[in-house]
Amino acid sequence: MVRNYIPKALRRVDFDDPNDHFAPLEQDKDTRIQQAYDYWLSTRDQEDPSSLHKVAESHKVAYSTLRDQKNGVILKKEANQAMQKLTPVEEDIIALWVTTLATWGSPPTHLQLVKMAYELLQKRGVYEKLGEQWIARFLARHPELKSKFVNPIEKERILATDPAILLSGLPYDSATVRHYDKAR
Repeated sequence: MVRNYIPKALRRVDFDDPNDHFAPLEQDKDTRIQQAYDYWLSTRDQEDPSSLHKVAESHKVAYSTLRDQKNGVILKKEANQAMQKLTPVEEDIIALWVTTLATWGSPPTHLQLVKMAYELLQKRGVYEKLGEQWIARFLARHPELKSKFVNPIEKERILATDPAILLSGLPYDSATVRHYDKAR
């Protein structure tokens, strides 16, 4: 199968596309896994304990995931943390920085986000490159930041729906309507 070649400079990740394979995963998946495991542990001492299969099915979690947690297998999320260039604390610092800038009304661009990440890495003495999909995966790990990144067009659309702005132009419109209404 021949793929259409798209240069790296022209590739874009659509963070809002649910079909995109880099789109953020379900936020509550880890929570459901933990709840299912806790429920299974709590019912283990009862006379008629629930089987691991039934608990997995009722909590909509894969049986193998629950079995692995029972056997002490490390979650993929925790195992991958060791391979990340930024520590969780550094990522939290970046998330706080993004939130602060967003509350000031000026959310950072993706370029500013990457520069901040490199700055934190350099302070630690690490001079490695971040991966191509670092931004997409960072936003997947911090879904609360997804709405903080807006482009200027979205900002203008939001301002266009502001009632104060719409009402400020209303007297001119009603005067124009009256003028042309008399002409009929």
